[in-house]
Amino acid sequence: MNNRQYGFTMIELLISMLLGMSLIAGVSVLFTNSQTVYKTQRSLGYMMEDGRYVLETLSKELRRTGFLRNATALNGAATNIFRLDDISTPATFNSGFTLNKGEYIHGDTGDDFAIRYQLNDYLDADSNNANAKSNTSSPCSQNLDFLSTEYYPSTDVNYPYMLADNITSVPSSTVGLTPVPHVVTLYFYVANDGSIPTLYCKAKRETITEGDPPTVIGCKAPSANCTSPTPLPIISNVERLIVKYGIDSNLTPDGAANYYVDAATVGTANWSKVVAIKLFIVLRSEDDNISKKAGTFSIESVPCSPSTYPCPATTNRRLYRVFSTTIAFRNKIL
Repeated sequence: MNNRQYGFTMIELLISMLLGMSLIAGVSVLFTNSQTVYKTQRSLGYMMEDGRYVLETLSKELRRTGFLRNATALNGAATNIFRLDDISTPATFNSGFTLNKGEYIHGDTGDDFAIRYQLNDYLDADSNNANAKSNTSSPCSQNLDFLSTEYYPSTDVNYPYMLADNITSVPSSTVGLTPVPHVVTLYFYVANDGSIPTLYCKAKRETITEGDPPTVIGCKAPSANCTSPTPLPIISNVERLIVKYGIDSNLTPDGAANYYVDAATVGTANWSKVVAIKLFIVLRSEDDNISKKAGTFSIESVPCSPSTYPCPATTNRRLYRVFSTTIAFRNKIL
């Protein structure tokens, strides 16, 4: 028997090619989508880690706001500890505002803000004591520990007391010596590191003499002095820092915020009535071209817009997430 062999017809070849190309296209789309999903999940994971970290860092410092070692003692009140401090100059924090006498917090319309608190004792900033690191583990305050010239000899009965900066000798009589007050000032703001918006802080620790007004007798910052303190980065890719201040407006203060407003609405006389703070930190993904449309965000259900909170550029295809927390100033409640 003679079996004839026939080749493929042109139509069969075209159909085979079409099926093959469809399969390849499907696999390519699946691969591309998988890459996009992976980039999205990775970016969201990084943003969640950054969000938790920055909230924890800021919360730790903000809970110390307004602390006074002994507010009821002579010269221990806020007006005797927290001095008038112009931190607006380039030689200081370059903040754009001044901390008035007695103020433990102040903010600006640009949503940058500063806080102050008094150190309790030598454990709060003792570089020779491991326990101190739990108090100064924040990237903002970790470099404010005591200098070697600020200690009594460890054999002295007054060793736990804090001394002024650059003391070269121990007083001949130290019995009953009152610890010298130290005041920490922290300034938080967002600025560009190249093209990347970054949350920074600046810090200083002042040694003062109590009184009206208090007098500065020494100062330390991470740059080893208080002239142009070194900016310390906390976290990058911070699109916005939005701050609202809780005001206790009761005639008889109860330590609870009656309402929250931005810095422009607080008013000069009301900064001493701030008992809580709301923070909204808008983080963006490090990678661009992840989203199919322009990135956007909302603050308390209010979408970003030119009249509320400026939105990212319309050409931006990053992911955006808002992390928020409300922190009561326990030192104003207790």
